[in-house]
Amino acid sequence: MSFTEDELATRVLRDLGLYGPDETPSSDDLEDTKQIIESEVAAMAVRNLPIWNGSEVSVPTEYLTALSRRLGLAVGPTFGSFTIIEAAVGIEPAETYLRQLSMKQPTNVPTGATYF
Repeated sequence: MSFTEDELATRVLRDLGLYGPDETPSSDDLEDTKQIIESEVAAMAVRNLPIWNGSEVSVPTEYLTALSRRLGLAVGPTFGSFTIIEAAVGIEPAETYLRQLSMKQPTNVPTGATYF
């Protein structure tokens, strides 16, 4: 399963406590959130932070919560949830977790080599 940009933006707003599970974000809040997400994802890419392997359009299930938490740190100050300074404290740990998710898992299969 994967999640669209709208679903990710909605998840971020819900994780911030701005909307309940059965509430639909306003179109303005959704657009503001999507704009911040787009900027943050681009900035993370420039810093060579892998967010997930695959499509930039849909978010795999295993990345949804971690990515929502990281993006929430960028979105929160816009909605008055916390200050930019408070958000900055959580960014590095959130990005460390995203890096861990993107690491290739060991296969426990010996690698082969050809000797000449």
